[in-house]
Amino acid sequence: MSGLSIGDLTLTLDFAHPSAFIRAFRRWTGETPAAWRDKKAVPASLTGRE
Repeated sequence: MSGLSIGDLTLTLDFAHPSAFIRAFRRWTGETPAAWRDKKAVPASLTGRE
């Protein structure tokens, strides 16, 4: 994961507001960025970062 915040992604992708990015992300993927990130997260036990 990149570790970028929603605010950073919003600015990087040139959206006017985080809510606009979140709405677009939901249209593209069917879920919120937080839900997508939670599903893609690797458990700490597998990364050795406990």
